[in-house]
Amino acid sequence: SNEMQCREWLLRSAFVRNASHCWGLRALVSLRKINDSQPTRSSARGFCQSEAQQTKAPNRAVGKRIQLDKMLQQQGFGTRKECRILIEEGLVDVEGEWIDDPKYLVEARDGLKFKVDEEDWEYREKTYVLLHKPVGYECSSKPTHHPSVFDLLPPQIQVRGVQCVGRLDAETSGLLLLTDDGQLSQAVTSPKRKQPKIYQATLKYPVTELLLQTLRRGVTLKDAPEELLAAQEAEREDDL
Repeated sequence: SNEMQCREWLLRSAFVRNASHCWGLRALVSLRKINDSQPTRSSARGFCQSEAQQTKAPNRAVGKRIQLDKMLQQQGFGTRKECRILIEEGLVDVEGEWIDDPKYLVEARDGLKFKVDEEDWEYREKTYVLLHKPVGYECSSKPTHHPSVFDLLPPQIQVRGVQCVGRLDAETSGLLLLTDDGQLSQAVTSPKRKQPKIYQATLKYPVTELLLQTLRRGVTLKDAPEELLAAQEAEREDDL
């Protein structure tokens, strides 16, 4: 899809800590640059166009036309009824025009600028969040011993059903990718895709050649003792 084509993914490192060592996994995401220019507030509060009056601007990505209340619901601003109330109370601005008609047709395309109660937003068909997870949070929507990492997200992002792409232990911190793009998540995490990952580790004790050889030969994990996992490459670096 066009959305998948516009993203370039390169797995690198973000930091994961525990009592004896520091493991890391970086995920660097190339996304579209957001235009910093802000729309001007129109003096015609409550301005509304009919479908016939709304024309497509040149040199702009074309999206599907949907009612404004439905767009706000899709973007996580509440139920359809709650979104209608926001619009009717004059709290919604679409690219510089204050709209009070819930049935107002908007061109739902990535980058569409709008405001809700004076807060700036951009329409995104899919959501991608890069979050530096602090220690003491679980990467689960149903945590058992610690708060959920999803509690750190704005409500508008939470209700979109974003999921963690990979996980970090509760006792670790580091860069975490969350998205509601199921295809992307599957492409990055599925073992069938054999997506290479680069891990960077800072150890409590000096790194020996024997340790590197062990990593190359393969090690087993406590939760998968029957599987031998080997690193394609293992090198020592100074001053990480």
